[in-house]
Amino acid sequence: MDTHGILAARWAVAIDGGTMTDSAGRDRIRMSVAEARGLGEAAMRGAGYDGDEARILTDHVLDAALSGYEYSGLPKLLNVVDHPDFNLPRRPIAVLRETGATALLDGGNNTGMVAPIAPRKRRSHARRQAASRSFASPTPG
Repeated sequence: MDTHGILAARWAVAIDGGTMTDSAGRDRIRMSVAEARGLGEAAMRGAGYDGDEARILTDHVLDAALSGYEYSGLPKLLNVVDHPDFNLPRRPIAVLRETGATALLDGGNNTGMVAPIAPRKRRSHARRQAASRSFASPTPG
């Protein structure tokens, strides 16, 4: 079995109470969140991502899985490495244009899951809008 097949078999998991379990079927592999995190990060580092990128990618898919979106869990990482452009060179993400609420990014052939600027811009804009309308900021900073 090829590497992707092995990973796909190990990543066939279901989510139940914060622990990845075999509650949906006999072919599922029981795995804790910590084990899933370790597997996801190791797989992404093995695919050429640095430690921070591997953590961001794994956090993204685990958050989805633990929120009930099993199809966007660890198996989603296989989509990243199976993408036709995966082997093309990657460049740092660059801001091409921005306004107070938006940013046009050159993704540099990176997956969108490693573009942390977008949520930060939305939060910053939301805080400014709330402050200008005399609402309390939902979170500090």
